[in-house]
Formats: sequence, structure tokens, C-alpha cells
Amino acid sequence: MKIAFVNQPFEGVNYSISIVTNNIVRELLKYDNPGIVYYVNKQLYKPDEDDLNPAVAYKFISTRIDTILLKPLKMAHKIFCAPQKAYFSSPFYYLAYVLAIAFDLRKQRCNIVHIHNFSQFVPIIRFFNPTIKIVLHMHCLWLTQLDEKTIRGRIKKADLIIGCSDFVIDKVKKKFPEVSDKCFTVFNGVDQEHFAEENENVYDKDGTSKILYVGRVSPEKGVHVLLNAFKRLAGNKAELHIVGALGAAPYDFMVGLSEEEEVKSLARYYRVKNYLSKFRKMVPAGIYQRFYHGDNYSQNVKKMISNDSPNIFLHGAVSHAKIKDFYNQADVVVVPSIIGEAFGIPIVEAMMARKPVIGSNKGGIPEIIEDGATGVLTGPANEQALAQSIEHLLGNASLREKMGSEGRKRAFKLFTWKTIGYDLFEKYQALSLT
Repeated sequence: MKIAFVNQPFEGVNYSISIVTNNIVRELLKYDNPGIVYYVNKQLYKPDEDDLNPAVAYKFISTRIDTILLKPLKMAHKIFCAPQKAYFSSPFYYLAYVLAIAFDLRKQRCNIVHIHNFSQFVPIIRFFNPTIKIVLHMHCLWLTQLDEKTIRGRIKKADLIIGCSDFVIDKVKKKFPEVSDKCFTVFNGVDQEHFAEENENVYDKDGTSKILYVGRVSPEKGVHVLLNAFKRLAGNKAELHIVGALGAAPYDFMVGLSEEEEVKSLARYYRVKNYLSKFRKMVPAGIYQRFYHGDNYSQNVKKMISNDSPNIFLHGAVSHAKIKDFYNQADVVVVPSIIGEAFGIPIVEAMMARKPVIGSNKGGIPEIIEDGATGVLTGPANEQALAQSIEHLLGNASLREKMGSEGRKRAFKLFTWKTIGYDLFEKYQALSLT
């Protein structure tokens, strides 16, 4: 069995879907020695030698032509098309990238090709490879948010449709019942061995309670809600540590497609400059200025904390290899998303690190957090409820320990790459027999 993976065309090595794919590939190589071909962006995917698996055939595909065409494509769709026909769902979006892949797949003679998120790649690859089995793996809600007629024509050409949560896949089944028999949930995972390693001290050991957020500083992630909740804490002596890059995902990708009023309301400041301007007013000026003007805190955390600064800390983007150190020393991890998240990798990472998680009762998050057992679920955008949940956990060490222990058990049971890899391998085998 020979399997090809098509990375998202705008991703580098340490992007989320790249990390997912690399871990799936690593697990698949343990079964029946399958041949693996991995298509990536030549201009953006710049791996170190250690990042390359010698058992994988990497195919570096140029996107120079696509990059040139991207701006006029965006402008044309903004002028002439409804939000449900977004530019990133156009068949012309990274067309040169997928055409190069489709032609190369004919030479590779793969049995299966695994595509992430971009349904327009399905009919193009199918046209040039009529016998290949196509897996469309969704990590977002685009199949049910984009133009229904267009999506229906594409997904009927896929052989298997995977969602990273029941939240994602149940919506697909409801909207497109004719494909429900080829729709399945396969959770995302984390590397349990990585979180079992000895941690490095990234915080001062002063006994201060530490609250951790991991993710983009972006409107739909609800970081502004967390900041306001943090300021509500009674007799606040805790620290809030924010780990993640400043910058919103494109408006068209999420907020622009949502029908929920709570999410649509984010449009008022969803442009990066507007949101960062609002965010800037919510954190200490010195901390923001030092971070935003290029002082990389992820390289020198101790130096930042040793200065006389308030109790809100921006660490910026942190490498995946280092993220465990922040989880290990946090008391509580908070995921305050306003949008319905398809999944929540930081939640599983925190659970694997034995930390209780407070998350929004929305999207795929309730499939990960067992309310009252491994963490706490709160209403999205509810600052008061979030503050109360944080105070409750910070004030109860035995409850935090119990939730952390139960969370790790749940993560080991459902969310390891070993589990996900085996599940996918079985599905690939079944496909190859049809």
C-alpha cells in the first residue's frame, strides 16, 4: 500500500496540519511498511535535517505562480462573489500546486491520497488519477459553510471523508446525507512521550499560581475575554501567561463564514491591526512594546520574568519542542474560544501534562473535556463565569490534581498518535480492498 499526503499549500514545517501529518506518517510507518509520499510547499516548507524522515519521499512543489495569482483572485471574489464562494474555495486557489501534485501522482502509482481541508483539490486529483482512493480530512467546518452545490459535487468524488471531531463530521452527515456512509471521526492527537520528558523551568518558582493560554492571539480565540476575566479575579496574585503568535486568521476563513451572532460580532475588530490595537490596551504597555517590536520572549523567558513587570506575560510563538515546559508548570490551562473549534490540540496537550482545562462549551471542545472530571466547561464570551471557574480551580489544589490525573488517562485512551495512526491504517486498508 502506497499513500500520498498533500500538505496545505501555505504551511511550513511547524504549522498545525504539518505537525498532524508528520505524526500520522510516523505511526503509519510502523504498519506493513507502507510507501509514503509527502507533497509540501517548496518555498515555505524548510525542514532541518532532523525533521526529514528517511522512509518518506518528500516532493517539494513550487507555489511561485500561485502566489502571484493570489491577490487578483482575492480581489475578484471580494467584488463578485458571496462569502460562501470564498476565494480559498475556488478551483483556481493554488491551482498550479495541485496540478503539479496530480501529475506526479500518476507517476508515483499511489493507492491512496490524503488531502487536508481543501475540497477543490479532490476533483482535480480525481480527473488525472481516476483509480486512486481519495481521503478528504477536515479540520474545520468549510464543507458545511461554503457553497452547498459546489461542495456536494466535490465530496461525491472522495472515497472517505474524515473529521477531527464529531462536531465536524455530524454537520457534514446532516447537510450531505448521501455521503454519510463514508464519513468518520478521527480525533487529532499528541505525542505522549514528548510530555513524559523532564521539563525545563520556564517560570520563576515563587509559589505564584499560573494560568496558561496557548494559541493565536486572535478574536475568535477569545483572548480578550480571558484578559477581562483575569482582571476580575479577587485579590489577584496569579500570573497569566499567553503563549502564541499575535495575529488573526484571515477574516474570510472563519468569522466571515459564521452564522452565529456571537461570532459575527467579532467583525468589528477582526482585522489584525484593529484587534491588536484593542489587545494592546488590555496588557501592560511595556510588555506589549517589548514583545511586538521583536524582542523574542520565547528565547529568553527567564530574562523577561526577572524584570519588574506586571503579572501578564506575552511569550510569543514557542516551538512545539518547548511548549511542554509551559504546560508542566501551569496550574490551570484556559481555552476561551468564542467560535466553535473543530478540535483543540492545546486542551489535549494540557491533559497529557496532567493539567485541568477550562474551555468553552462549544464546538469540539466538549468532546475532549469531561466537565467536572478533567476540567470545566463555561459559556463562550462569559467573563464572569470564566473568572469564577479560574478562581475555583486555583483555590482547590486537590481538585486540580484529580482533574489532571483523569485528564491524562483520557488523553492516553483517546488522543495519542498511536491510537490515531492505527485507526487511520485500518481505514486505509478497508479502502484499498474496495
